[in-house]
Amino acid sequence: ARGENVRKRNVLILAVFAALLGGIVFFAPEARRLYNVIHLFDKEHITENFRDMKSMFEYHEVHRDGPVRNFARRPAALPSHFVVNGQKIDMVDFLEKTWTTGFIVIKGEDIVHESYYRGNDENSKCISWSVGKSIVSALLGIAFHEGLIKDIHDPITNYLPVLKDSGYDGVPIKDIMNMSSGIHFDEDYGAFNSDINRMGRTLALRTSMQDFILSLKRERPSGKVWHYVSMDTQVLGMLLRKTTGRTLSEYLQEKIWTKAGMESNAYWLTDS
Repeated sequence: ARGENVRKRNVLILAVFAALLGGIVFFAPEARRLYNVIHLFDKEHITENFRDMKSMFEYHEVHRDGPVRNFARRPAALPSHFVVNGQKIDMVDFLEKTWTTGFIVIKGEDIVHESYYRGNDENSKCISWSVGKSIVSALLGIAFHEGLIKDIHDPITNYLPVLKDSGYDGVPIKDIMNMSSGIHFDEDYGAFNSDINRMGRTLALRTSMQDFILSLKRERPSGKVWHYVSMDTQVLGMLLRKTTGRTLSEYLQEKIWTKAGMESNAYWLTDS
């Protein structure tokens, strides 16, 4: 009997171990992404992280096509300093203190200076962060020109009725484009429970970004106050996906990336 109890105990231990191992394997991608989100801005790894985002998160590739639009090169030395509000600032010191990783100066249609720092080079693909908001804005303009969006004064819920259960209910598209949606949103990257960091964990754990948006509330009437809300752009991305019937990366590839003489492919990080 004692031997049988020992055998049952060992079987139970093995079963628990197998379950734990299976859980680790099953959740390993989410755990890695969560770790990456939490440590994304760590000083000792930030530059490497910013040029290696596609190894950390899911993405769609945006393909280039056709001849590359080359700029002429007419190198010129950078000035030793520049002046802002009467203060003389040393150029080299400024680039070092701001942790600049790439610096390019274009005059007319000529590249007059191009330099890279902190491990980057001309082939590094670095995250654009909120430059992506301007890309979304350009795609919205194209969709409007094509008649897919009838009027930017229309309420967003005319196109996305799912948002009737959120603070975006009845908010005009134009107000969202102007970041005057009136949505309460805390964009403090240094606060663990800020909305922007909750969004990051939503991305990492592959939980629903739509559910996250539905949790956001309006704190003031739209169109009254400019307030930087990254989720406004996420909502506009939802609008583009609904009206074009394509992902943003597909629409970008067709309308801009294959037509502008881009030098290389791009990567669009995605949620679940």
